[in-house]
Amino acid sequence: MSVAVIVKGWPRLSETFIAQEILGLERRGLRQVIVSLRQPTDKAVHDLNRLITAPVTHLPEYLHQAAWCRDAGMAAACGLA
Repeated sequence: MSVAVIVKGWPRLSETFIAQEILGLERRGLRQVIVSLRQPTDKAVHDLNRLITAPVTHLPEYLHQAAWCRDAGMAAACGLA
């Protein structure tokens, strides 16, 4: 089983609780994918984040930048046309 973990930003130095939870689940064998709604802004990265092996996807800051919304049909579906 895989779980998508959706976070506002990843990695974040101030979010050690989330990192501990993700790492704990990963160590128990749960496959995860981290989906970050924002690009990383912290220059420093906590050591916990370096231990996490789950793949990370950073979504575009603005929906119109998403490649899947550049298509005319998808843009209409996203409310951008």
